[in-house]
Amino acid sequence: MSCLWSNTKYYLDLDMYQEIVENIVANAVRFSKSKIGIELCGENNKLSIVVYDDGPGFKDGEIIKAKKPYYHCVDKEGTHYGMGLYISDTLCKKHGGSMILDNLSAGGAYVKIVLENA
Repeated sequence: MSCLWSNTKYYLDLDMYQEIVENIVANAVRFSKSKIGIELCGENNKLSIVVYDDGPGFKDGEIIKAKKPYYHCVDKEGTHYGMGLYISDTLCKKHGGSMILDNLSAGGAYVKIVLENA
């Protein structure tokens, strides 16, 4: 991702965005083989947060299902019944943002949060 930082200040609801970031980082850690990455980008009055990992990525058909409540999948520790991505997606939408899930071409998955500046 390329990004041009400006002098724009971002005012965010700390509790809400902490919940979003904790959920997506925890998932990256849970599914990674050995590393995760986090990128922040501020552009055009929007803040993007991308979290990615080197894990197995999403299986076919999982990307749409992963945002649903109680969707379950298998992680390093066994079966995982998740609410984290559902909660993060709901909070993003509630505040005019969006959350995109996808696989990386080299393997692994990424979650991109786009937030409007308050």
